Amino acid sequence: EINNGGAEGAAAVLTELTASDQQIGADVTGFLDNLSSGGTAEIKASFVTRLVGSTANKLSIYNDGVSGSSTYICFTPKSSSFREEAWKRCSVEGAVSTILPDDFPADACPATDCGTAVAALGATACMICLP
Repeated sequence: EINNGGAEGAAAVLTELTASDQQIGADVTGFLDNLSSGGTAEIKASFVTRLVGSTANKLSIYNDGVSGSSTYICFTPKSSSFREEAWKRCSVEGAVSTILPDDFPADACPATDCGTAVAALGATACMICLP
């Protein structure tokens, strides 16, 4: 289980994936290295290289550490259609949505840019988060 927030119930944060050998939570092996090597090789090493490359759209991982909570991979969209989707999830009539899942990363909907934006065009910090 990934708990980038520390102990159960501690404040969790979005953690940007920056290197293939980056440790997340209590893992002793790099998170992405675990997925791309060994007997399982769930994803190709070349894909990991693209994920953490300097020109990549950065990904962040989030889990609040509570048993049964979802783990989310989040990114800030570049396309207008994904930006609108993120804004609609985070914002209701110019305020931060109160109907997000309990385990959803609050940092994915920053109130100063995303939650209070009156249109998707101005909501440049809203993130798409996939469980």
